[in-house]
Amino acid sequence: MLSFCDRPMFTTTCQGKQGFSFLPPEKQTRVFLGVPTETRPEEQCKILMSQKANLLEKIDRLFRFDPERQVDELPDMELKLSVLCCPASLP
Repeated sequence: MLSFCDRPMFTTTCQGKQGFSFLPPEKQTRVFLGVPTETRPEEQCKILMSQKANLLEKIDRLFRFDPERQVDELPDMELKLSVLCCPASLP
């Protein structure tokens, strides 16, 4: 504990609140100051990754060819692909 007494402290502002740290601002890590009842960031990430996996599986099912009907399905596949390319081209 005494080793901290001689160290300089740096003031920081995080989400509108003033705090103090022994690290200079450029070496400080991000701090999450959320409401305790909110979903934790790591749990929210798991939920989003699960939603992403489900969406990619649905997209994959849309783009499967029936081996016996490939020629008949080409126009439909081209339409699906052109629609999917629209949001993919957004910045």
